[in-house]
Amino acid sequence: MRSERPEVDPSRIGVTGNSGGGTQTAMMMVFDERIAAAAPATFIMNRQLYMHAGDVQDAEQVWPGLSGLGYDHEDPLLAFAPKLLIVLAAEYDFFPIEGTRRTVDRCRHFWGLLGHKDNLQLVTDASAYRYTDRLAEAAAAFFARHLNGKVSAADEMKIAALPPEQLWCCPSDQVYRDKQGARSIRDENIDRCKQCVRLRPA
Repeated sequence: MRSERPEVDPSRIGVTGNSGGGTQTAMMMVFDERIAAAAPATFIMNRQLYMHAGDVQDAEQVWPGLSGLGYDHEDPLLAFAPKLLIVLAAEYDFFPIEGTRRTVDRCRHFWGLLGHKDNLQLVTDASAYRYTDRLAEAAAAFFARHLNGKVSAADEMKIAALPPEQLWCCPSDQVYRDKQGARSIRDENIDRCKQCVRLRPA
């Protein structure tokens, strides 16, 4: 895939996100070969243990049909092995920390079998649900070490916020406006509704 950001080194792409962003990080780990290192935060857990927590997942974290296929959170991690992965978790999240630890522990064996046991890490913080400073600093140090080739002190990694337009993926920050053939969620929903109407008589 062609990069439209010339300053980006395609061999050193990392991804991180929190909660629903952790879900998206896990999805990208499976589907985007360009990802060299990942740091999903406050998402990786274990479905069986989460059922005992008495809570429900947000809609974007429910991947239709995969529960019936036996999918669990080990799957996106194992699909990423033996690449560089740091799982970040809050110990007092509504996702039970025991599920996160169990999943990472189950996966460690496979990184070891592939000769890269140190490429999988787990960092936790004694906090309620959020991307805490400790987790953010761990992710920054992880990416700096593995993608930038240096180890920096936490205070050296504090950077000024970039202007929003430097982070935009297209000129207007609206893919729907800037990309020919782009479709909105509404477009997709209309097509899905038409499909459901056709299938309903069956």
